[in-house]
Amino acid sequence: MNKSILLTIIALNLNVLMMPNAMAITLPFKFAKPTNPQEMLNLINQARSQARKCGSQYMPAVQPLKWNLILERTAQAHANDMAQNNYFQHNSKDGRTSHDRMQQAGYTMQNRLFMTAENIAAGDESASQVIESWLSSPEHCKNLMTPELTEVGMAVASKMGTEYTNYWVQNFGTR
Repeated sequence: MNKSILLTIIALNLNVLMMPNAMAITLPFKFAKPTNPQEMLNLINQARSQARKCGSQYMPAVQPLKWNLILERTAQAHANDMAQNNYFQHNSKDGRTSHDRMQQAGYTMQNRLFMTAENIAAGDESASQVIESWLSSPEHCKNLMTPELTEVGMAVASKMGTEYTNYWVQNFGTR
């Protein structure tokens, strides 16, 4: 390759690189930021460590939750289902409730107290943003602050072209 062609190619490449945002593509959505279970658990337990009002109800600070892989897997499966099928509901398209999904995944009673709860959200871009959204909603906040709930699993699924892009699920349980 002769010198003048090589210099022309280099000059063109430099011009493209120096154009401020001229070539930037702005997407109409943002995928959820990558989140790991420990980060989510820390955010949840930080929220639970502080007394607060959930709507008009005072909720005292409560013990930290433990991460549960079955609850995480059921949360991920429901988040994936909502993203894949572009819907936003507690019940699956096949009619199963969150309690049904958790039990079918193996989260079953091990003592006299057995309870489950679920928070869902859509559109939020980070774990901290979705936790804050739930704390601002009385019913979701109560789920987060219920002392009888001792385990949690949480997940997000993102899909371009859906109504909300990001679908969050938080499953709680006690067994």
